[in-house]
Amino acid sequence: TYLEQIDALVLGGGADLIADAPDATPAPAAHDLARDRFERALLAGARERRMPLLGICRSAQLIHRALGGSLLP
Repeated sequence: TYLEQIDALVLGGGADLIADAPDATPAPAAHDLARDRFERALLAGARERRMPLLGICRSAQLIHRALGGSLLP
């Protein structure tokens, strides 16, 4: 229902996503996994609707990952 009310999606910054490398440092306790899940769901819905997207900082990482990219520590 959120996406039905907007014309474009802008996702903000915050704590970095967890890197992909096997020796990457685990996410700190403050890392918000619920936010990750929510924003990934928003992103998937926006992509299905072919909405314009803008990811700022952390969210640029999220979009990059959703499109098949990887993150290095």
